[in-house]
Amino acid sequence: MKTKNLLEIWNKNRRINKIEQNNKDPAKPHSQNVSIDFSSFIKAKEEKDSTAINGNRSVYEIKQKNKKEKPGKIRTILKLLRYANKKDKIILMLSILAGAGTGFLSPLQIYALLTPVLTVFIQGETPGNPYNVNMTAEIPKFIEFGYGYFIIAAMNLTFGIFQIMGSEIASRNIMAKIKTAYLSKMLSIQNDLYDKSQEQFISTVSHDLQNMMVLFDSKIVTSAEMISVFFFGCIAGFIASWKVALLTLVMMLFAMRVVYFILQASKKKGKSKQKYYRKCTKIVSEVIGNARTVAAYGGEYKEIERYESSLKMANKYGLKHTTAISGGKAYNYFQFCICNLVAYYFSVRLFFLDDFEPGYIAVILTAQVNAVYQSTLMMNTISDLNMATDSAYRVMQFLDTETNYSKSIDQGIVPDEFKTNISFRDVTFSYPVNLNTKVLHDLTLDIEADKVTAVIGTSGAGKSTILGLISRLYDVTAGQILIGGVDIKKLNISWLRNQISVVGQEPILFDTSIEENIRYGKTTATLEEIIEAAKVAYAHEFIEKLPSGYDSIVGEKGVKLSAGQKQRIAIARAIVKKPKLLLLDEATSALDFHSEGIVQESLDNAMRNRTTLIIANRMLTVRNADVIYAIKEGRVVEKGSHSALMKLKGYYFSLTEIQELEEKDKVTIK
Repeated sequence: MKTKNLLEIWNKNRRINKIEQNNKDPAKPHSQNVSIDFSSFIKAKEEKDSTAINGNRSVYEIKQKNKKEKPGKIRTILKLLRYANKKDKIILMLSILAGAGTGFLSPLQIYALLTPVLTVFIQGETPGNPYNVNMTAEIPKFIEFGYGYFIIAAMNLTFGIFQIMGSEIASRNIMAKIKTAYLSKMLSIQNDLYDKSQEQFISTVSHDLQNMMVLFDSKIVTSAEMISVFFFGCIAGFIASWKVALLTLVMMLFAMRVVYFILQASKKKGKSKQKYYRKCTKIVSEVIGNARTVAAYGGEYKEIERYESSLKMANKYGLKHTTAISGGKAYNYFQFCICNLVAYYFSVRLFFLDDFEPGYIAVILTAQVNAVYQSTLMMNTISDLNMATDSAYRVMQFLDTETNYSKSIDQGIVPDEFKTNISFRDVTFSYPVNLNTKVLHDLTLDIEADKVTAVIGTSGAGKSTILGLISRLYDVTAGQILIGGVDIKKLNISWLRNQISVVGQEPILFDTSIEENIRYGKTTATLEEIIEAAKVAYAHEFIEKLPSGYDSIVGEKGVKLSAGQKQRIAIARAIVKKPKLLLLDEATSALDFHSEGIVQESLDNAMRNRTTLIIANRMLTVRNADVIYAIKEGRVVEKGSHSALMKLKGYYFSLTEIQELEEKDKVTIK
């Protein structure tokens, strides 16, 4: 009979709410869509001019840029140099010059040293000695050539060591600053960007930042060396015989064209291979992270088949990629031999026509043909540099982004005193990933200073969203949030978050000691302050019983502790900085009956003498709150104390009665 009455009350409330909703004006659908692409951001406009949905949210929207607006490769590299100090720039420049010097020495020693030596030997060994060469008289010249080779060898040794070490030192210094700047930027942007493009962030960290190393490490120096070999080798070849040099140069252009197409084919197959390897990595990550669920449902074979399927596709494209690379390398050796054959043949023909010095055969076969060979190798390096500059462009576009939100991390109002009276005024909110669905509808509520305020409702009613807005993880779509009478958007975010502590449903602990986990709430906390916070959270007793006490390592995500112990450490972490505002997001909902009682006691102790906002599904945890807001579908439907709301016998009463009945049913079943 009691159950029947409860169902009648529930249905009655549903009919009333439905009639009220129909009487209201239907919500206008959003006409704007927000698309985010990390290759380009627009600077957010001033707050009064921000192009927001319903006129209030700062939207980080991307313009479709024309190709002409995209900066060139050289300009992108030059922009990266702002992360290099004067010392790094000097080292990098000297490394590139050393690479170019190494490339210059190769054709120089062939033209200036090897060619005269060969000329003397060929002329001296010609039958009949038509050139009247006295080999004994030429010995001092050979000694001079030996000294010349020694000097060039010493220069090669010096340049070779400096170009590699210098570039590696400079690249690591520059990339360390870029990676630090990237992480700093990531932590200063609004949370909704992570919601929409989390995979892009991960891809950038794992691939783009790594690819950018090519722009500063030994590969850029090697490129300078190849260009130098090609340029000076061609000059030496044209000096020796412009006819043969021109012929080999034409062959070089044809070879570069062929190698270019081979590289494009291998690049395409390589991308497909990486795509499936990333999929394999994602599958492994999902399976390891959810190993218990996989085992519970007997999904081992299914996951193995899914992994094998992706791995086969990765191997398929990997084989095609390897085939293209192998074909390109084989063709490179083939054209090198053909160039040598052609150059040798025409050099001999010109020699018999008295149009070619015999010693210049070394220049043609070594310097000129080697320049052609280096040009084909350079194509592969150019491909890597193109990928690196593309990655650099995406990273720099992100680093150059400035928004009102990121500016308020370091700027904004810092009041002399944190007044914990918070007011929501007609707040409407939609998550950026689904702007057409409103989570909060014209929400108005007040959180009074030094009192406990509770917000209750069913799952999906928008309770946790309120905490996210107070912490400014998101900005409202419409309406206004006032803290101490000041618009939350005008406050300095770092200062605001230092006044607030949050205890969530599932505490996140780091794989370090208990002491360091609690100190995360206040980096300057002393051991005495940490112990005091642990005592308030009723965690000190069980911590002392651990073998290493506060030095005990909790394991990844606190795996070495029970759920109740983790939650109490999280509470200690929240109150160690003595926050003026404490936010509790269903802090006991994931605990068993015994753990819930202990944690609830620690929460009651933590809430003393501070403003507290409790988000809860269970009515039992909010009965002692000063003010309770019952919300449904993002709207406040009732407000008052527990006793006052129970007398109304409305929505809050229905939820309470149903939960009590469910608890009794659980006890009966047990």
